[in-house]
Amino acid sequence: MEPRLGGRLYEVWSDGSIHPYGEVRVWEPPHRVVHSWHVGHGPEESSEVELRFIALSPGETRVELEHRDWERMSGEKARDVRERYNNGWETVFIAAFGSFAGKTEA
Repeated sequence: MEPRLGGRLYEVWSDGSIHPYGEVRVWEPPHRVVHSWHVGHGPEESSEVELRFIALSPGETRVELEHRDWERMSGEKARDVRERYNNGWETVFIAAFGSFAGKTEA
């Protein structure tokens, strides 16, 4: 993730090719980030992910994740993709955002 408004979410594959998955729509560190998400389909069918970071104590933060706008995909596809993320967001979340844990930017 490029940590800025308009930043890209992408993977760099072993062959060096870049595969974009979304764009940062809201960048409000350390409280919130919102981005589009279109893994496996085009940006015209992107859903939206919002992450909120709520300080509970000096060493504890609650992270809330909302994945929305599934209706941008066609019926069966939306149902299948949503089901995969309902069962897999923990892994995706830890892999994609874990490197930012504990960091804030001014």
